[in-house]
Amino acid sequence: MIQLRPTSRNLLLLLLILYIPFLGMTLFNTKGEPREAVVAVSMIQQHDWILPVSNGVDIPYKPPMLAWCIAIISELSGGEVTEYTSRLPSALAMIIMTMGVFCTIRRRINAPVAFTTALIMMTSFELQRAATSCRVDMLNTMFIVMAMLVFFRTFNSPRKRIISIGFILMMSGATLTKGPVGIILPCAVAWIYMLISGEHWWRATWQTSLCAILALILPALWYYAAWQRGGDEFYRLMMEENFGRMTGTMSYGSHENPWYYNIITIIAGMLPFTLLPLMSLPFLRIHDLRNAPRRWWSALRGANPWNRYAIVIFAVVFIFYCIPASKRSVYLLPLYPALAYAVALLAQWLTVRSPRVLRIFAVIIALIPVIALIAFQVIRSAHPQVRSISAQQIIDGIIGQPVDMLSFVLLMVMVIMAVLTLRGLRRTSPQNLFQFTLLTLFTIFLSFEAFFQPAVLNGKSDKIIAQQLYSQGFGEERQLHGWVNDSLLRFYTVNFYLGNSVTNCEKTAEQLPREFLVGEKDYQEHCLPKYGHKYQMRILQRFNHRSCDLKQPVLLIEAVEIEQ
Repeated sequence: MIQLRPTSRNLLLLLLILYIPFLGMTLFNTKGEPREAVVAVSMIQQHDWILPVSNGVDIPYKPPMLAWCIAIISELSGGEVTEYTSRLPSALAMIIMTMGVFCTIRRRINAPVAFTTALIMMTSFELQRAATSCRVDMLNTMFIVMAMLVFFRTFNSPRKRIISIGFILMMSGATLTKGPVGIILPCAVAWIYMLISGEHWWRATWQTSLCAILALILPALWYYAAWQRGGDEFYRLMMEENFGRMTGTMSYGSHENPWYYNIITIIAGMLPFTLLPLMSLPFLRIHDLRNAPRRWWSALRGANPWNRYAIVIFAVVFIFYCIPASKRSVYLLPLYPALAYAVALLAQWLTVRSPRVLRIFAVIIALIPVIALIAFQVIRSAHPQVRSISAQQIIDGIIGQPVDMLSFVLLMVMVIMAVLTLRGLRRTSPQNLFQFTLLTLFTIFLSFEAFFQPAVLNGKSDKIIAQQLYSQGFGEERQLHGWVNDSLLRFYTVNFYLGNSVTNCEKTAEQLPREFLVGEKDYQEHCLPKYGHKYQMRILQRFNHRSCDLKQPVLLIEAVEIEQ
C-alpha cells in the first residue's frame, strides 16, 4: 500500500497538485466570484489601485488586498483577468497556511500528526471550497492563521517576544483583505493565551494593544487615500461593512442566523471528518464515555503549549462569531486548522482503542467514487426532462462535459485508490489505512475539481449570455446597461465576461437607456409598471438561460421614449 513520508516536500507536492492545475476549469457561476474579480479588472483598466469603479457606478466595499493580488498575477501572466488568475491567490493562501500549520505542529508535536493534520485540512469541504474560489475569505484566513502561528512561535521562544514584525505584518495584511477583524481575532487569541500561560494581565494588555496599533498603520494609509477619493460614500460603506455588520446595525439584512448556525456550518464544513466522532460512539464502552472528557482535557491541556493554543484559537474564533447577527460558514475558517488537529488526534486515538471506526470510515470514502461515477453515468444516459431551469442547465452541462484523456486518467486513479483502500482493510495497520484513506480522498477532490465540478456548474454560468451579447457588438461597439430591482445585485457575471463594460442603471432613475438587460420577473413586476407609460419597450432577445446572479431568465430590452 502506498505510504508517503511526512515531509514538507511531499506535502508541498500534494498541495501544488491539488490546488494549482485546475483552478480555471469551472466558470464563474455565482455572483460572489465575478464581483471580486471585476474589481481587479477595473484596477487594470483604470490604472487606479486605490478605489476603482466597477459596473459603472460601484466602488469596492472591501479592502483591496485580493484585487491587488489578482491584478498583479494577471499583469504578470499577460494582462488578462481570468477565472484562473482570480482564484490563484486563494489557492496560494491555502498552500502557505497549510505549510505553516504543518511546520508548527511538526516542531511542537511530531511529523506524522502534522502530516495528518495537513491532509485533513486539504480534504475538508469548507477549506477546499474556499481555496478554489475567488473570494476574500481564504486570503483573509491565511493572514489571520499565520499571524497566530507567528505569535505562538515568538511567544514560546526563549525570550518570550510578543511584538514582532511578522505578527504585525500578517495582521496588516488581514485588515487590508477584510477589515479590522484581521487584527481583533489574532490579538484576542494572543491576549487570552498569554493570560492562560501565566503572564500578568497588564503586560499582556499593553503589548497586544501596541501590536494592534502598529498593525493599523499600513491599512490606515489605504483607508485615508480611499476616503480622500470616495468621500462620504466610501465612509458610509466602510462603517457599515466593518462595524454595522458586527453590531447588527446594517441598513440591510446580511446572512442573519442564530448562534447554533455556527455549529451546523462546522459539522458541514468538516465533512467527511465529522463522521469520525459520530461513528466512534457505538464502539465506545461506558467506561470510555465516562472517562473521555477527563482524558481528552488532560491530553489537550497537557504540558504541550500547542494543545492549549489550539483550544484558545477554536474557542475565541467560535465565540467571537456567535456574537454578531451576521453569520456565514466562511467566517469560521480560521478555526479549521485547530479542528483538523483535533481530528488527527482522534484518529491517532482510534488506531489503538477502536480501529473498526477507521475501517468503516475507509469503506465510506472508498464508495464515494463508485457512487459518483454511477450517478454521473445515469444522468448522461437518461437525460431526464425537468421543470426547473437551473436543474436542466446542470444536466445539460453534465451531458456536454467531454471526458478527455486527463480526466479519464484522474477518474481511473480515483477508482484504483478506492479499490486499494478496500483491499487494505485487513492487510494494513489502522494508522497506515487512515493515511491511505486520506490519499484516496485527495484523489476524489482532485477529480472533483478537474471533472465533476465543471460538469455540474458550468451550465449555470452566465458566460453564455455574455458570449451572445459580445457577438452582437456589446462590450466594444455598443453600450450595455443592466437594470436590477434589487439594489444589492448586479449582472456581475455578464459584466466580468464582457470586460467590465456593463453599467448598472439605478432603479430610482427617471430615464432608461436605449438598450438594457433585465430579469424577466423584474421586467414584468417592476420595470414595466414604472416606465411603461413613458417608454415603448420591446424585447429584443429572450435568453434561454436562468441567470446565476438574478436567479431568473434574462431579457434584452429596447426602450424608446414616447413623445408627449
